[in-house]
Amino acid sequence: MSVLGKVFWATGYKVYRTIGKYVDLEPNDYSLRPRTIEYAFAAKQIASRNVEGRLLDVGCTNAANMIPLFSAMSGIETYGIDIRPWTLRDKKFVFTQGDIRHTKFSDRFFDCICAISTVEHIGLKQYSQDKEDSNSDKHVMEEIERIIKPSGILILTVPFGIRKRIGNACDIYDSKKILDMSRHWNILEELYYNRINGEMTAVSKETAEAFECKDGEESLGMFVMAKV
Repeated sequence: MSVLGKVFWATGYKVYRTIGKYVDLEPNDYSLRPRTIEYAFAAKQIASRNVEGRLLDVGCTNAANMIPLFSAMSGIETYGIDIRPWTLRDKKFVFTQGDIRHTKFSDRFFDCICAISTVEHIGLKQYSQDKEDSNSDKHVMEEIERIIKPSGILILTVPFGIRKRIGNACDIYDSKKILDMSRHWNILEELYYNRINGEMTAVSKETAEAFECKDGEESLGMFVMAKV
């Protein structure tokens, strides 16, 4: 990665950390502070691991998401996919409105794939374009494994805690589920956060996994994986 690219990602990391710590842009949006933690984590990983080539942002349509912009500006050939529309326009950013379980990307196409708080929604009734998919995690990971290069990096974040489903919109993951999803991956790094009374605090995996997620209080798992 070029020096200019590293500057872009370092700036992105600082922006997200600052927003998450000091600014409450949307007081009624419980997802804002976790998102700033997650996007900062992704920006730091992309910079520190010298990601180059092609990057795919899965579930990129989010008002707080600047990962595609920073990626394109840093010189990475950047792609995004989401079932919702996305308006970012840049000659180095290619957006596909579609489902990550069924893409037309070539085999071994991407050097890095990011999935920031997205996998937990895929295939569930509230977000599905067709019938509910009880094996959506398996289908998502199979497609990611197909389109990422053997040396590729996956940056994945999900709600983490006592395993359950919240309505028809979100799954909460635990260690067993993460291990099942990552059977063909090496976990290079993992971080966990709890959110209580609006504050995001770094915690151990054991503390996060014992946490019961509910309105306004949640736990977060963030992972960097490499294909086996």
